[in-house]
Amino acid sequence: MKKKIVVCVLILLAVAVIAFYVYDIVANDADPTENLLEILGMILTVLAAIIGIFYKKGGRKTLRFYELQYKENIKDAFKNAPSYRKKLLSAIRYYNENKYKKAAKILRQLMSECSARDEYEAVGIFLALIYTDMKLYGEAVPIYEKLIDMDIVSSTIYCNLGYIYADMGKFDDAVSCYTLAMQYDPKDVAVYNNFANMYFRNHDFDNAKMYAQQALMINQKFGPSISLLAIIYSLEDDNVNAEKYFHMAVSSGRSPGELKEAIEYYKAARL
Repeated sequence: MKKKIVVCVLILLAVAVIAFYVYDIVANDADPTENLLEILGMILTVLAAIIGIFYKKGGRKTLRFYELQYKENIKDAFKNAPSYRKKLLSAIRYYNENKYKKAAKILRQLMSECSARDEYEAVGIFLALIYTDMKLYGEAVPIYEKLIDMDIVSSTIYCNLGYIYADMGKFDDAVSCYTLAMQYDPKDVAVYNNFANMYFRNHDFDNAKMYAQQALMINQKFGPSISLLAIIYSLEDDNVNAEKYFHMAVSSGRSPGELKEAIEYYKAARL
């Protein structure tokens, strides 16, 4: 809608410029070539702006993009209520744009409209994710617990809940959640990576390396676990493995500068 308004304004501007040019010639007997280059330049600028609006690369992703991206999470949620499904997808888009308050507002409204399992799961998980990213763990945990009480359980739910407990320092609870997550999906690479990060934060490098390696057995190109191994081996002064995993991390898409900064950060924190 905003694009259409801008285009209409630009077109009106171009028409006004042309009208003024014609008026100047007819009413004031001006030389047609006197301002011709300036007029053409202004019109070309307007055309370039219009083309730029419609052919601009990137930009905001469509709701259809998020529907495909998160199809495993939203499943058939609100399939018989298109307006509610659109609101759900809009909230997911706001979440990806880091507009947490807008996303949370929509999801809280949708929660009262949930009636099916897929709806409770989709709305609950994304609302809990938003609260987690906002560090509002007191709001996120009850949502996951309610889903579990409703027998809506999955590797994702237990993995996300385990992450919260680990960040709160409740490591026994975190281990329990991660273990349950593995039972639901033994190949969920995120669970092993979260396990590895939890042990790393507790300076238990042996267990951290073990779980990071298990993550790579599932997905040998999983960047977060590769980067973690590069950091751990650097801290242990194991130069051979540190260099090996550093190059693997870069090959998987990690910025070499960012990884070096992370390594230096943890080395300085150790001193």
